[in-house]
Amino acid sequence: LYTETFWASHDTIAAKKYIDLAKDYYTKINDKIRLLEVSQLKAYEKYAIGDYSSCRKIILKDLPKYRNHKNKDAYNLLFGLMMLSVSEFQLNMFHDGFKHYSKIKTKKGAPDIENSVYYVYNVSLKSYIAQAHYQKKNIDSAFIYLHYIDRDKNLMHFNTLKRYYTLYRD
Repeated sequence: LYTETFWASHDTIAAKKYIDLAKDYYTKINDKIRLLEVSQLKAYEKYAIGDYSSCRKIILKDLPKYRNHKNKDAYNLLFGLMMLSVSEFQLNMFHDGFKHYSKIKTKKGAPDIENSVYYVYNVSLKSYIAQAHYQKKNIDSAFIYLHYIDRDKNLMHFNTLKRYYTLYRD
């Protein structure tokens, strides 16, 4: 309900009520994985509005917990690492971004992660890397990453495809 309310109306006040209800419920039943999801949704909200610094802080705080629960819910770890990497690339923290991106790449072919999810995240991350290189005027590097993702256009979500064509145009 939080996600639907946040995206449908951008009504953060109504959406916050749902996230608070979820947090209360998961606290009462002591569901640590779902509590991590609640925290991750807060990070995702920051990510979605472009507040990459706040998103990064939330994810870094919870990253050890994601790793502790990776055998029960590997998707949370993958999604957290994806938001963290993108945030770091957007903040021009290339070293940290590539460090976390390399952890994502180890998930390729992992039995606990759907291949389609991995590939969608990977192509999206490469588009953000291309964008970050472009913003730093590293045109050759940006072009190389655009070339890497060229064959995966069919895996791109609308925003990634938009970023891809905008970078090529620019």
